[in-house]
Amino acid sequence: MGVRSKKYIRYALLLLALLPVMPFAERTHLHNTRQEGFSGKHINASIAIDCFGNTSKGLAFGYNYELLRTFARDGGFDVRITMPSEGDSPLDSLREGSLDILVLPVSDSIDTEGILLSSPINESAVWAVNGNSHRRLREINTWIKVLSSSNEGKELKNRFFRIYNPRKLVSLGRSSSKASPYDKAIKENSASLGWDWRLLAAVAWQESQYKIQATSHRGARGLMQMVPSTARRFGADDVLDPEQNIRAGAAYLSSLQKMFANHAPDRDSLLRLTLAAYNVGEGKLLTWLEDSLKTGRAGKTYVDSVLSCYACLKIVCPQLSDLGEVTGPSPSVQDRPVTQTDTVSAAGSL
Repeated sequence: MGVRSKKYIRYALLLLALLPVMPFAERTHLHNTRQEGFSGKHINASIAIDCFGNTSKGLAFGYNYELLRTFARDGGFDVRITMPSEGDSPLDSLREGSLDILVLPVSDSIDTEGILLSSPINESAVWAVNGNSHRRLREINTWIKVLSSSNEGKELKNRFFRIYNPRKLVSLGRSSSKASPYDKAIKENSASLGWDWRLLAAVAWQESQYKIQATSHRGARGLMQMVPSTARRFGADDVLDPEQNIRAGAAYLSSLQKMFANHAPDRDSLLRLTLAAYNVGEGKLLTWLEDSLKTGRAGKTYVDSVLSCYACLKIVCPQLSDLGEVTGPSPSVQDRPVTQTDTVSAAGSL
């Protein structure tokens, strides 16, 4: 056998020896990629607890939104939180990798093939990750366990799982230091209006009952029921974000207040015009004013309901002094609770 033949044989034997190693190396790389944790990453999360024939109880959606932001803060990564649009397949998105975390309702009817479920967040929700993301699941479960036993976790849960209905609280004879889960943002933004913060809280309750996922048939979304185009005009790129939505809603109300200042003989009338314009749209209200129709029937109903809710909040959340008194109907525990479908944001007509 020649020298050249021996050389080819050695190369062939070496190649044969490496063949079993190469697929293993590829599998190891893929495994390590799928086992990456959350730290240092940009994570896409979606809350789908209202998308499988279930409707989340109370403010469970907003609670999970805050949990996701807290989890991202503690884990040192960025998170973008969305809610599925009509026609979306969030489970497929999770399996395919375009979603990193999916909040699901606790249900036996959901197809869990190819996904992993966390420990229950509460009695109604779990977090899901891709079926190959065992490390991420461990991180979530460890964090849930630590947070649930901490003061921060208990305070966060108490912030969302309590009665906020102003009329119901009045009927029960209860008082509270909180009007909503978003009092901080409401107080910060009410100052620009010169309003008692409880009045802005009453508008938020009227619009969404403090549900950040609330949507209307006209496309208005979030706590203050802003359509995305109007929200962006007033500085909110993400209408699901409660702080941005409240800030945009307050800014819009402020612009309406300035717009109708010359149409109102006094402060009380200006407030009523501002609220009516937020409900029916400033263009329509200006037309009604020109026709001497005041705020119109729909506008009047909306204004009376907001002011009734405000009166209830002044009873439920008493303060030593108010920024100003507003004339409105006396609160009645017999008032029918206002629902999402009862209100149409002015933003919907822009």
